[in-house]
Amino acid sequence: MRFSQRIGVKPIRSVIQQGAIDTALRNSLWNVFRDFIPESAYRGWNSATQDAKRFFDAIWRDFFKNAVDNVPNGRDLAVAELRSWWLDAGDATWDEIYDIVEFGISIIGQKASYIKAVNAVLSREMSAYRVVAGQLQTVIDEVEIASIEEAISGGGDTVRVHITTAIKYLSDRSAPDYRNSIKESISAVEAAVRDYTGGEETLGAAIAKIQKTQPMHPAFASALSKLYGYTSDEGGIRHSLTDEAVEPTQAEAQFMLVACSAFVNLLKASTAR
Repeated sequence: MRFSQRIGVKPIRSVIQQGAIDTALRNSLWNVFRDFIPESAYRGWNSATQDAKRFFDAIWRDFFKNAVDNVPNGRDLAVAELRSWWLDAGDATWDEIYDIVEFGISIIGQKASYIKAVNAVLSREMSAYRVVAGQLQTVIDEVEIASIEEAISGGGDTVRVHITTAIKYLSDRSAPDYRNSIKESISAVEAAVRDYTGGEETLGAAIAKIQKTQPMHPAFASALSKLYGYTSDEGGIRHSLTDEAVEPTQAEAQFMLVACSAFVNLLKASTAR
């Protein structure tokens, strides 16, 4: 992660890719799509190349809404033209890339393998989208991203360091560290709580103190305490690893980042009352 991302200058939208696709994600999605194009040992179209011909006919006819007569004469030529549109010419916008990735589900024979490969790339490259029930769906939305940005910009220096460090661990594409991302997210909450109360309380004790002046619904206060308990118990996230430790997932780390950012913002709003 670059300096501008670590200190919160670069928007979180550039880390969690929503409404855009960077070069790495664009290339990776092409590589997946390319791997599932039917093979052909012949240059032109003939009876031995019908699988590839039907594949490209579907793309030209149903995706590009173009005449099938315009499909290049042979698999290699068709791949080259599609690649140029996808990568080289700059013609394909980010949403069109997602359109054709989703369209691929309807024409690729090995659907389960294709979807698994697509989702692996989307996860690795921190895309805000995943294939769910055969369609691309948003898994982290505008409101959640805005909440993280608000926590970074308005939560105080210590909170900002913890939140941006949590993002750093979560978004490291070569070696993500979900355990420490969760730890940093909950540490941001503890820092915000200390700022709010002016004390050194742990989260659990601070929630009880906050309740005296800013009453919360009991179920809500209990949920916050249980989140803290999860970080204390689940696989030794805040303590030493246990023999039964289970590594947290990206989804868990992402949830904790969003949830803890939202709680930071709640405390900030309570202070302003």
